[in-house]
Amino acid sequence: MEEFGRELQALKEASGCSLAEIMRLGEIWSEKHPARAVKFKKPSLSEWFNGKSVPSDPQVLRALVEVLEPLAERRDPGRPRKGVEEWERLRRSAERERRQGMGVPRGTAGDAHVRGARTRRSGSGEEGGRVAAGQPQDASSENIPGTESGNGAVAAGDAAKAARLLTALPPYEPWLRTLRAKPMDRVHTSVDDAFTLACEELRAEVVGFIDPALHQAYTVVEETAMALELKLEGMHGPDPGSPWRVLTNYVPQRRQQLDGLHAARDRFDTAYRALLDVLNRHGMLPQPDRPVPSPSEAPDTGPGKAGTDDGAVARADTALLALRRALESQVPLDGFDSDLVIGPGASGDELEWEEMCDPALRRRRAYRGALWEVREAFDGLAPYLLLVLGPDPTREDLARADERVRRLRTQHMQP
Repeated sequence: MEEFGRELQALKEASGCSLAEIMRLGEIWSEKHPARAVKFKKPSLSEWFNGKSVPSDPQVLRALVEVLEPLAERRDPGRPRKGVEEWERLRRSAERERRQGMGVPRGTAGDAHVRGARTRRSGSGEEGGRVAAGQPQDASSENIPGTESGNGAVAAGDAAKAARLLTALPPYEPWLRTLRAKPMDRVHTSVDDAFTLACEELRAEVVGFIDPALHQAYTVVEETAMALELKLEGMHGPDPGSPWRVLTNYVPQRRQQLDGLHAARDRFDTAYRALLDVLNRHGMLPQPDRPVPSPSEAPDTGPGKAGTDDGAVARADTALLALRRALESQVPLDGFDSDLVIGPGASGDELEWEEMCDPALRRRRAYRGALWEVREAFDGLAPYLLLVLGPDPTREDLARADERVRRLRTQHMQP
């Protein structure tokens, strides 16, 4: 924690700001970024700069750095800057040191890795009750009968935490299989949103695993998940209005960033599979109808590929293809349609001038855009077909199912 406090204090001194000024600048920053609004409080800031505490939320630290870095650079343009990943590495390292300092001494059930409950969150400086260091916890003192691992019975606390973890990161959910699949070149915003929610669940955890092997595997998953979240947050598709991030369409200058995203995803996937293996060895992984597929062997979640025996998905696939053909028959495609994809070098003025000169081109683009929106909506619906459709789905069933899925997603995304 000393290194984190020292680096943060150096940034504060380089910016020339007092605590009161930082609090005021934080309010201004939050007004400009309402979706990421934070509120700095003097006690929290003081403990962070002195190395006595650490922000529990990486977004709070990122906001603080974004407030101070421009001021420090203005005073000293030649001053080296730390990237977001470097600051997050320092924060994670400090958080690990703090957790180890609060751990329960080694006992027969293994090491208890306790994180302070309701530590300072979102920069508010409000602190809830903490679990006293060295004090055994009720949940971890009981063992689950019949649930045996290589080192004896599994603690009830570990089983409860494993259940919460698998709820946040369910191995068979389509969004997680999509995120882990290779190559990761086309990501829907719903996948990004679901992963962000999962990371929030991980950050909300206040107690670690008791079993040392589980704790070590979970710590790596947590670290790699937060690193991947930061990478995903900075990646946007060429079309900001589309729900799809088609990452392969990046200009060559951003290829290095895409490679960094893939590397972060691979590290998370390796850590996640290692944790599943440990959970399975301890008998804490629910027995599925099929083994956990590797990312490269993950089944296609497109229509008709969900592997059902009753043929419902196959019939839904037929209805979906018929709907697509009907839509395509209404789109005035011609030989010029192959030239509708404009290269990354085309400016907005050039595109606007082309449409002004050719109204038919503008009309074709509008039709094509509407068609792709419908296609994407039904592609997103495909993984849910078994859950929401009857044995013989019609086009009306597909439309009702699409509405139901949208409603469920809206309810899930509400705080």
